[in-house]
Amino acid sequence: MTETDHPPAVRLDRVTLRFGGKTVLRRLSFEVAPGQKITLTGRSGSGKTSILRCILGFTIPDEGAVYIEGAGTRPRHGNRNRNPRAAVLLPGKPAIAQKPR
Repeated sequence: MTETDHPPAVRLDRVTLRFGGKTVLRRLSFEVAPGQKITLTGRSGSGKTSILRCILGFTIPDEGAVYIEGAGTRPRHGNRNRNPRAAVLLPGKPAIAQKPR
C-alpha cells in the first residue's frame, strides 16, 4: 500500500472558529500527510493555539470540520469539548492518538 492510499493524518476543511464576537479562524483548510512535519508560525494571537486545540479535539469549530485519519470530529449535540485527543511527541515521531475510553 502506498501513502496515497491513506487519508491525510490531519485535515482541516473550511474551519471557522469564533470566541465571543471575534473570528479567530476563518475558513481555514489544509492537510497534513502521514509522516509529514509542519510548523505553525505567526504573531501572538494569530490562531496557532486555536488550530492545535481544534486538531486535538479540545475546541470544536463553529463551522467546517476537522478530520483525523479520515474520521470527523464534529460533536453530535453542540458540545465544543467532546472527544479530546492526546498529543504525543516522541523524538522524530509526532503522533495524535484518541484519548482512551
